[in-house]
Amino acid sequence: MGRLPYISRLKGETLEDYRISREAMKKTKSLPLSENNIQEISGGERQRVFMAKALAQTPQLLLLDEFTSHLDLNFRYEMLNLLKKSLTENSLS
Repeated sequence: MGRLPYISRLKGETLEDYRISREAMKKTKSLPLSENNIQEISGGERQRVFMAKALAQTPQLLLLDEFTSHLDLNFRYEMLNLLKKSLTENSLS
């Protein structure tokens, strides 16, 4: 999930790729959605999956446009705190 630029065509996904993806899903609380079809989840759940996908790429720069749309107030707060934490821990811009 989101690790395509880092995956070798010959070797496929590594255990590290899986670890990074699962960690991103845990941070955004989208891990329980990992077996669901993207078309069958709500807009807010989809936003959390997309955020996990972006974080799984271990970016130095993250451009976000209305990333809290479709999220309820609780998850908006959690996503903002997650980004704040990522800014300090991962030198994210």
